[in-house]
Amino acid sequence: MHFEAVRGTGNIDSVQAFFDQWRTSYAGADSGLNAAAYVAWGRFQESIGHPEIALRVYSRALNLVGGRTQRGLQAEVLTSLGSLSYRAKRYDNARLYYSEALALAKQESNIILEQSMNLMLVACDWKIAGSKPTLQMSKEFEKKCSDVAVACAQTAFLKGQAFAHFLRGLIAERRSDSAAVDAFKEALKLSTANVMQSDEDPTLTDALERVVLDVERIGLYDPILRILGSGRNAAELFAYAEERNLRDIEDFFSRLTFALSDANLGDAIGAITLQRNALHLLEADIFDELAGGRLRNLERFESLRELLPHRMSELEGSVGKIEGSNYRWLLFPKQLTLRMVRDTLAPGEGLLEYIPLENQTFILVITRDTVILRSSVMARGPLLASVREYNALIGDARLNSDAPMFNAGAAVRRIGELAPALYSWLVEPILSSVSGLSKLYIVPPAEFGYLAFHTLRSSGSPTGSSFVNKADICYLPTAAALIFTRLPEEPVRDIVGFGHPGRTGWDVEYEVRDVRGFFDKARMNFDTAATLGNLSRSTCDLLHLAASFTLHPDLPDSSGMLLSDGVTPDGTTFVPLGAFARIPAPKTLVFSNISPTAGGLWRYPALTMLAAGSQTVILTMWQGERKAKKDFGAAFYSHLMEGNYAPLSYHEAMVAMTKNEDSPRSFQWGLYYKFGR
Repeated sequence: MHFEAVRGTGNIDSVQAFFDQWRTSYAGADSGLNAAAYVAWGRFQESIGHPEIALRVYSRALNLVGGRTQRGLQAEVLTSLGSLSYRAKRYDNARLYYSEALALAKQESNIILEQSMNLMLVACDWKIAGSKPTLQMSKEFEKKCSDVAVACAQTAFLKGQAFAHFLRGLIAERRSDSAAVDAFKEALKLSTANVMQSDEDPTLTDALERVVLDVERIGLYDPILRILGSGRNAAELFAYAEERNLRDIEDFFSRLTFALSDANLGDAIGAITLQRNALHLLEADIFDELAGGRLRNLERFESLRELLPHRMSELEGSVGKIEGSNYRWLLFPKQLTLRMVRDTLAPGEGLLEYIPLENQTFILVITRDTVILRSSVMARGPLLASVREYNALIGDARLNSDAPMFNAGAAVRRIGELAPALYSWLVEPILSSVSGLSKLYIVPPAEFGYLAFHTLRSSGSPTGSSFVNKADICYLPTAAALIFTRLPEEPVRDIVGFGHPGRTGWDVEYEVRDVRGFFDKARMNFDTAATLGNLSRSTCDLLHLAASFTLHPDLPDSSGMLLSDGVTPDGTTFVPLGAFARIPAPKTLVFSNISPTAGGLWRYPALTMLAAGSQTVILTMWQGERKAKKDFGAAFYSHLMEGNYAPLSYHEAMVAMTKNEDSPRSFQWGLYYKFGR
């Protein structure tokens, strides 16, 4: 078995045994093969967070590798040693390793390695110069970055060009030079123009850029967002925050296989996927030629470079065929402007966009007539730590069971401590600005996960004073969802109930059949009737679905739910997320996720359902308590039966539950989230 396959198992003992066997097999043999084993082992130690071990392993590899035929491997080892030293803030050592790698790159005429090392040497010199380098030094550093950017542009090395501008921006920002803004904008423009997904298939330049970002404790968009926020430039701040958000969404959906009932739309999306993959391969070929050194085929390189704009034009042509579809925003998003969003908001509606940065969090309050920029002084590190802890506690399935070795009382008390703390950081700064609004759309950043804003409350306040009591709260994975084409809002008359327990043992009939207490003509599908085929034929105003759904952000096509195979009561079949597009979009979807894993329906599944055209999507973010679900259903369907629209019925049900003495705790009633309009 290949080393990468063993490493992919995640079993450290298996990896160790494989490495020992490999090292023994090549002991005394070709030094290059032996060195390759150490390099692979060093990579693994890095991946599991053991930099000191990796440093020793790479050093051993460096002692074994040598000679003209092994320059590539030697340069790889030197680069890894340089990056480990840079991360450890031993910049002098990093500079020595990078300098040696640069010398090898020049000998081999490896353009990728040469320009990447040039940039890392600038980064080392900049860090060695300290927090306040002289004006002359800064300008010299910036000129070197500009020279590398020009050299990269001449060879179609877009990643290197983007990295050079980004590093130039960091240096300019350090000395408060306004040129930093233009440098960061150029870097982001080049990054978004590059089709190749760096997270999926990282290159040497991606890895080195990540080294710099990690040491600076920032993301690629953080510097421009920090500058725009500090300058109170709300319009551009919003545009770049949403660009970052939409890039994350595009990364997920570009790897998801859609199965649509609309054949023309399906063909157009399939063409986009094929052409995107073709561009990916083309860019990879260009990258390989640039890194090919003396073996580079200049004629082939020129032909590949000339082919690039033609392939991009073909992709843009296919994208044009889905221009009027919601899926355009998922697969190839346009720029989303503040004006576009404000024009969709009705009087009394507002949108909150959260932008967490290293030392503060910017909050945009957007209405049809005004834009207000607020900030919270809470730094990102402790804020995200609190958010993750709150999410983990409130969504813990053991809170509603008698699980052994679990202190439910301590968990409930901690939830009670975190809710007002998060409220003070995320809600109080904007409370006066939203007090007159009846409806609030919240766009949380991806790193907030399924944070239940509606459950947060001020210190000392009872559950009945939670944020959901102050405004009708709707969640949006992106503000672009406000301009989605959607079904018109109408009273609910036709309801379908659909449930399958998957492998959970959950009583889905108990949960869904209560709908008939309010709508006696509601159609029900359980057991062997709970198939994808029947679901695909279920046209209705409201679909109430209870099933087990699991999300895998790194493997989109592995995300999906379990339904019946249509043969035996216990038989299951996996329905991938991409197949959801085959289900007729109801005006309102209520999806109770009975999986014990919390957060499965957050962000990407929610956006899939909104893109399909549903007006209101109500999703549970953890398994919840049976009685709490019964209470929600009773209140929600009572309001629907009175002729109220689904969004208002949801809000009234949530407010009622916060005041219900039987379900006073946020982890009981807070599991219901409303997405959409």
